[in-house]
Amino acid sequence: FVQSVKFLLVPDFSKLGVSSILTALGLAFFTLSLGVGVIIVYSASLPDNTNLVSSSIIIVVINVVMGILMGLVIFTFVFEFGATPSQGVGLVFISLPTLFAKLGTLGHVLAFAFFSALLFAGITSAISMLEPFTHYLIREFGFSRKKALALIGAFIYCMGILCILSSIEGVKENLVFFGKSFFDCLDFLSSNIIMPIGGITVSIFVGFVIKKDALYILFGPYMSRAVFEIWYFMIRFVAPISIVIITINALRG
Repeated sequence: FVQSVKFLLVPDFSKLGVSSILTALGLAFFTLSLGVGVIIVYSASLPDNTNLVSSSIIIVVINVVMGILMGLVIFTFVFEFGATPSQGVGLVFISLPTLFAKLGTLGHVLAFAFFSALLFAGITSAISMLEPFTHYLIREFGFSRKKALALIGAFIYCMGILCILSSIEGVKENLVFFGKSFFDCLDFLSSNIIMPIGGITVSIFVGFVIKKDALYILFGPYMSRAVFEIWYFMIRFVAPISIVIITINALRG
């Protein structure tokens, strides 16, 4: 646990550079699902009298606290069994299963609990990600909700099968595009192309299409005029430029 705390919370400023900051911003952009309509779906379901400012702050705080707690728990296991710290898919589907296997019966219980939680996390995220496109099909093409969901579900099922096949020996060689597996291509496309475009589009729409007075009516009751002006400037200029810089950094990496 001590090693886990040092690894996550004790900074090493010698390794801190511009790329580290951009990576952190990119992670924040990804983990809050900005650019894919998730936050929009959730906010659209809130009561009209919801304080959007305090709600946004609470979401960020909870996200950071839960990330730290999960990191402390997971990396404690990693260091306890002498494994090499990793991240992303490698940590979840390679390092952790290996560690759980070493714990015997207790590991099986922990593995079942962990992956069950991961399953529900994936399902709840998928529901919120599907809702914008589902609503679009219903509104623009007159589809029923069942028909829209069936169409989207069939498409995702086919993509999922191809992702699985892209990791199987003897098959994956046929699913390589631009030097990447099919799964890696989808991951790269969604994380480095689609999400940034979505984020930039939303920033431009809010900053330049929606009238400033209408935004102030929405946010005015929860922030001072000075704070609103700072936020308005950031949403118009700082946010789009930052997203472009993050995207360029990700593409170069």
